[in-house]
Amino acid sequence: RSPFPLPYTDNFDNYVDGAIPRFIADQGGAFEIHKSGPSGVLRQAVTTRSIEWLYNWGGWNRRYPVFTTVGDPGWRDYAVEVQGRLLASGTSDGREPQFVALCGRMLAFAAFADDVPAGYCLNVTQTSWDLSIGMGSVKLANGTMGGFFVSDWQSLRLEFQGSRIVAYLNGEALTHVVDTQFPAGQVGLASGRHHAEFDNLHVHPLDAASAHRPFEGEPLISDVQLTAILSKFSTHTCPTNPVRVPLRHDFDGFLGATFKVTSTKQVQELGRFVATGNSELHNVSLIDGSSWTVIASAAIDPSAGPELDGFAWASVPPVTVLPGRPYFLVSFERSGGDFFYDWTASGILSPAVDSVSPVWAGKDADAHSWQIVTDELQTPHMYGPVNVWFAKDRPADIQEHMEITPKRHEESAQRSNAWFASTSLSAVLVLFHVV
Repeated sequence: RSPFPLPYTDNFDNYVDGAIPRFIADQGGAFEIHKSGPSGVLRQAVTTRSIEWLYNWGGWNRRYPVFTTVGDPGWRDYAVEVQGRLLASGTSDGREPQFVALCGRMLAFAAFADDVPAGYCLNVTQTSWDLSIGMGSVKLANGTMGGFFVSDWQSLRLEFQGSRIVAYLNGEALTHVVDTQFPAGQVGLASGRHHAEFDNLHVHPLDAASAHRPFEGEPLISDVQLTAILSKFSTHTCPTNPVRVPLRHDFDGFLGATFKVTSTKQVQELGRFVATGNSELHNVSLIDGSSWTVIASAAIDPSAGPELDGFAWASVPPVTVLPGRPYFLVSFERSGGDFFYDWTASGILSPAVDSVSPVWAGKDADAHSWQIVTDELQTPHMYGPVNVWFAKDRPADIQEHMEITPKRHEESAQRSNAWFASTSLSAVLVLFHVV
């Protein structure tokens, strides 16, 4: 199918009173056109609690009883803005202050597997605001303000570009955060069980996010996807709904991916995807699976946050990878440490790569204990995710580099062994030695 096109705009004027606007999909409450002369607005009209047979667990409906969505689940880098206003002061259901909310990167959700759709929401009451993740469950930023009069229009805006999210209220930037949990999704409008109105909804694309690299080239994997469709088409008549890739920190050992390149490439950086809250150093290593030699290794610090592509990167002495050989790109993880994404994380592969499969091994791994995950959907999945940066092809440089590659492989392996020894994980040296 073709994606829902951008830019998208609706001022809600070209409808009759009480109509449901095109492309708007209510998930709770009722969003309908309210006319005042020739002009129209989108009004949330439900003020009493309905029979919410699907959403009555987990206390979810206390925070977001009503919302509506529009757009494409594949929308990634975009800005969305809308005018919103409250029509009365007071609380919603006598519990929480009345509010209006603008949401973005809302994922399609499996109604019988998840309690809420996830995304980023800017929630505004008369006296406060917050930018929340997971529909209000976790606040990324919040603040107070002097207050505004009921019926005054407020301008809400969210910008999404890679891992960067910026929230605005009435043209003023409220906060700038970096988060990687939701890389794509629809736009949403929300409120409590009270009248609220929205007008002049506009969504337009932003330039695709890319990391600032000190040299030309491309990554092994880009446009990381943290939703997955895990259907077995032999047993299902239709695909299951997308579900979020699980976050884990229950493993001691090495995990990542194995891959082969289709042509000679030069690696200049190693990367690890940053999950929210990551703060520990992670050793990422590139292993030649033909000789079980560590050819590149780097300690990656995620504490400064990811670049726009969601990865934290570290430079390594340039090393050449050759076609026909298996390579293992792995990060060492510890149980109870930083979170990583499970093997169903995926993305767009570099044309220089033939295939990618998830791989893992325990902390005492040797050459015979690596486990490659079989993916019947043949999707380029990986744990972590982890990444390498391939330099732009320059045949003369690569040829010159190939002549000194063995020496650099040995030097890289020595550096990796020294790093592992410094972590007191002496058992892993069974694997990482020069052969």
